Amino acid sequence: MDNEKWTFPTLKEYFDRLFEEREIRNAQRFASQEEAVKKAEASTEKRLESVNEFRNTLRDQQTSFLPRPEYEAAHKDLVNQITVLNSRMDKKEGEKTGNTEVWGWVVGAIGFVTGIIGIVYALLKH
Repeated sequence: MDNEKWTFPTLKEYFDRLFEEREIRNAQRFASQEEAVKKAEASTEKRLESVNEFRNTLRDQQTSFLPRPEYEAAHKDLVNQITVLNSRMDKKEGEKTGNTEVWGWVVGAIGFVTGIIGIVYALLKH
């Protein structure tokens, strides 16, 4: 070793260097924390966007679905209409059956009268 002289920093230089190193580490920590906060904010923003989208979907469904009281009123009206139509069909079937029976009686009466006329004619001819 040649005439190298070891020099020791003064106490002030030591503390100045120590404070500088701490400032650098604190700045690095702050930068990484700031980056983490930005990432968390971005993640939260994405989550809130999806929540808002879900809310909009629910709102759309709510406006497009039929409310229960309205459905019940329409259903009751439909049941009443079906009851009226069934009643009308029963009446028409009854009228048809009645008309068929009347025609049966008419044809039977005509046959009976014709038979009596035939018997009377046959008796008178002998």
